[in-house]
Amino acid sequence: MSPFKNTQKIFFGRCSRCKLKNVKVLNDGIDWNSRDNLYWKHDVQRFEAVKIILHGNAEFEAVDVILQGNHVFDVPDGYKMKITSGNSGLEVELNAIAKTSMDCGTWFWSYKRMGTHIQLELVEL
Repeated sequence: MSPFKNTQKIFFGRCSRCKLKNVKVLNDGIDWNSRDNLYWKHDVQRFEAVKIILHGNAEFEAVDVILQGNHVFDVPDGYKMKITSGNSGLEVELNAIAKTSMDCGTWFWSYKRMGTHIQLELVEL
């Protein structure tokens, strides 16, 4: 019997995806004393930041890492970037997404309704 019987898949078509598992960000962040901060516009001055920029249907995955200081991860359309801990810091892997996964991505959420609750399961292809 299939474990996905009576479940529904959540697909968003061609869109970017970001998966962070056991990730810690350590940086100086926002300059809370800056008089130029416009919080309502999300226009704030920062000492340091982590930015993940996903183009088209790009994917980003970080597992078991500590991101310390400034980082910019820019992933082109049709690619998946995976960040892991390496021997001397971060290991960055950038691979093209297979054509068979281009429209639906390399993972999705399967969900099932259980009364008033929703149970999610991450399905990796």
